[in-house]
Amino acid sequence: MMQELKLNAYGKLNLGLKVTGKLDGGYHSLHSIMAPISLHDQVYIRKLDKNENEDVNGIFIKPSYPKFSSSYNSDSSKSDVTSSRLPSLHIDMKLSNQALTKALPEVTENNLIYKALQVLFYHGYPLQSDSLSLQNLQLHITVKKQIHIGGGLAGGSSNAAAALLGVNKLLGHKADLTDLLKAGSMVGADVPFCILTQALAHRELFPEAFFERALHLGLVTSKQLIDNKPSLFYDASGKGDILAPIEVGHQIYKYKLLLVSPLISIPTSEVYQCSSFNFNEDNKITELAEFLQSSKPLYSFDNDGILKINSPIQNLLVNDLEDFVFQNYPEIYKLKRFLSQYGLSLMSGSGSTVFSLVDENLLIHSLGINWYPQLEENIKKRWHNATVGLYSFI
Repeated sequence: MMQELKLNAYGKLNLGLKVTGKLDGGYHSLHSIMAPISLHDQVYIRKLDKNENEDVNGIFIKPSYPKFSSSYNSDSSKSDVTSSRLPSLHIDMKLSNQALTKALPEVTENNLIYKALQVLFYHGYPLQSDSLSLQNLQLHITVKKQIHIGGGLAGGSSNAAAALLGVNKLLGHKADLTDLLKAGSMVGADVPFCILTQALAHRELFPEAFFERALHLGLVTSKQLIDNKPSLFYDASGKGDILAPIEVGHQIYKYKLLLVSPLISIPTSEVYQCSSFNFNEDNKITELAEFLQSSKPLYSFDNDGILKINSPIQNLLVNDLEDFVFQNYPEIYKLKRFLSQYGLSLMSGSGSTVFSLVDENLLIHSLGINWYPQLEENIKKRWHNATVGLYSFI
């Protein structure tokens, strides 16, 4: 019998990013504040028996042994799995935003959904042949894309997180939180963050034991589990997978996020490999976290009607990856300078998306009720392929 589940795979912003060192395996250590945003892909997961026929437009991928470290799980019995015992997996990518056409790659074994499920089934899944016959299942996953690929918004990571959470639910929550976080961490530094925040955003879909485990590990707070709209801001360190929740003040939620993606796909690996970092850890990210926990307003207008920043946050909103990107992709530097007229602006992650924290009421007061459509038109005249949107923190 077919079962189906839909999850919103939310994009992620880095509110400040400092690179603090180099790790084994090609990763760098960092310190960042990360938050999910309302821009999201939709991930549809269907579980069918193998004798159920269904037309599928996407690619069919048969899992094979993944090229990942066997240190994922010390219990070798969990990794002793042959391909014949795994479900067949179909992945299909569709466009919700037609402007993304040029950025939508072919689905291959490099897709993070494929990698995440491959790691989970081989290394982390407590297979129980008597109660769960994986080899008799089909998993069909369709992603309706809104998030620009290669834009620094963790689109691929959020898709992988949704697939891990959704497949695990459809298979009866056989993997626990630790299994999911380890599987996610092996395929992408942002995936554990996406797993936690998506689970909190879809809390009704998951058992209380999932969140009790997260509370025990210090990955969520009691307040997050009580609030109807919990804070989903996290202090991230390590390679981005060591996470501590931040209880931000209510003031930050009044600001909108003006996101502009110029549809320039920048490989994250290129940015990290080619950048020159000082590896100096300072207190800017810690101070930024402290500021976000307050309820201080960001902006006001001076006597001449010019937008004024009220706080020290301007010096705290930093991204060490901007130097390389701005030197090699000057249009992104120009975009940030342009958006800075409307609010505090920063490149998210390794780019190419640039965002601005805007106060709609102040901009309406200054520029009029049509400020946004006029700005959108102006941006698209300057950056012809750009996607523009007004979003919020979730």
